Amino acid sequence: MTISALKWGIFSALLASLCCIGPLVLILFGVGGASTALAIGYRKPYFLFFGLTVLIIGLAFLYCKSCSTTKLNRKQQVFVFGGSFLVAALLYYLLTYVVVPAVAPLVYQSKSVSSILSSFSNSRPHKTTLRIDGMWCTSCAVSAQYSLKSLPGVTDAYVGFTKNLDGEGWVIYKQDKVSKEQIIKAIEPYKAVITSDIVYTK
Repeated sequence: MTISALKWGIFSALLASLCCIGPLVLILFGVGGASTALAIGYRKPYFLFFGLTVLIIGLAFLYCKSCSTTKLNRKQQVFVFGGSFLVAALLYYLLTYVVVPAVAPLVYQSKSVSSILSSFSNSRPHKTTLRIDGMWCTSCAVSAQYSLKSLPGVTDAYVGFTKNLDGEGWVIYKQDKVSKEQIIKAIEPYKAVITSDIVYTK
């Protein structure tokens, strides 16, 4: 009974954290496009609801099954079912806020300024700084960065996640190949606002 409840807790935590793990897996292994990674990360509330629903259904099934086989007293019920919720919450937290930030640097690889400038022969690079609203975790930032780097004309990009559910980033690009409007559109459904735009001089 206890083992089964823990299994449901682990399974539900994995389902709930798919919104964070999924985009990283897609990006690291080159499966799917940038839009897919963005769409998965943006729907975090749905994954949380789905994971919690699965856990409640699973525990309700175990409870009904235990009523017809093994009788549990009130204290045992609290221990078994409360413990499964605790395990699910702890595993979800570890996956989302420990494992994902630890793996993110494998994707967060930005070039040095000197190498960026050397790639511009006849034009001067523009650097646009962004504030991005609507992010939930580091995986959202990874997906947005991946989408920006996929744009033709973008030489490098970086997006970081902040604790107040938004992101900050920058994009270095060739103005004759990509526009600011395309940069903002590339990370939809997140809402991006340009905070600065400068031109590098060699």
